Amino acid sequence: MKKTNIFRRNPLQAAILLATLPILFAAASYAQSDAQAARQVDPSVTEQVDPFYAKLLEEGKFFYQSGKYPEAIENLEIAFFGYLDYPHKLLECYIYLEVCYYQIKNQEKSKYYYGEIKRLKLEESLPKLALPKTLLDRYRDINAYYDRTEPKFVNPPVLAPPAAPAAKETRRPTSGQEAKGGANVLSSPDLLAKARTETVLDKKITLYKQALDKDPSNIDIYFEMKNSYVAARKYRVAAKLLELLLKNHPEIVRIHRELGEVYLSNKDYDKAAKALVESVQFEPENIELRYLLGRAYMGAKKFKEAAGEFNIVLARDPKYKDTRELRTACLDKAKK
Repeated sequence: MKKTNIFRRNPLQAAILLATLPILFAAASYAQSDAQAARQVDPSVTEQVDPFYAKLLEEGKFFYQSGKYPEAIENLEIAFFGYLDYPHKLLECYIYLEVCYYQIKNQEKSKYYYGEIKRLKLEESLPKLALPKTLLDRYRDINAYYDRTEPKFVNPPVLAPPAAPAAKETRRPTSGQEAKGGANVLSSPDLLAKARTETVLDKKITLYKQALDKDPSNIDIYFEMKNSYVAARKYRVAAKLLELLLKNHPEIVRIHRELGEVYLSNKDYDKAAKALVESVQFEPENIELRYLLGRAYMGAKKFKEAAGEFNIVLARDPKYKDTRELRTACLDKAKK
């Protein structure tokens, strides 16, 4: 039988075949590489994770390896929201964040993620991770440092340091003098106990001030005295009290939160939003903070930002307070 040659019998068909071969080879190559990529997906993550968060995690790790810690933080602080249901991947995000913040000398934020890992008991999932040795060693060194550091208050805040008393000749007071001056020698715990049972707000605040003068490092006194100022609707004084405390203890999340609430009560919405944003950075999953921040944005007429915060709240709890109504109102305002 005589062999036929397609190139001689149908030159046009042969030319088309030759032209399509590179495309076919490219498609096959792409399919193969795509299959390889699919095989590299973490097999322990059984449910579908939004590729948006997966990409941010990988970019964050890349920036860390490149020494670009602020860029790594920017990606990772969003990425971990996609892994809240996967403890080992959440641990991976938190380890990178703890180390990154330590590297840029922000120990407050670094300690926050250190504390979250402890609180959520995420280290139980550490064997599931294949972390770079240098990262793991650095993480363990930082943890060892934090484990040795006791959470004591340094540079306690003082409202008005008492003047040094002039030197006087020591004399033993008479019994009448002791009785007269007995009310002025109460200890801080005694004054604090009296303040807590006092019902007249002005007297209550005076007792708190006296207790604070004797024990200016007692943080509880600040918060309790703030509550009395708020009850008396003296919001500005309450805010100044917390502002003073915040200067000495910016790492205490409660101060940011309660300062934001005081500003909100005083309808100082811009300051409230600023304080609450700081608080949310420490506790991004706290929906009460998100709710308050949404109200602050709403009061400041930043309706899009407010709606965004309310969306986060509703994603966690669809029936949280009046969030749905507030979100609807913000969306209506944003359209105008």
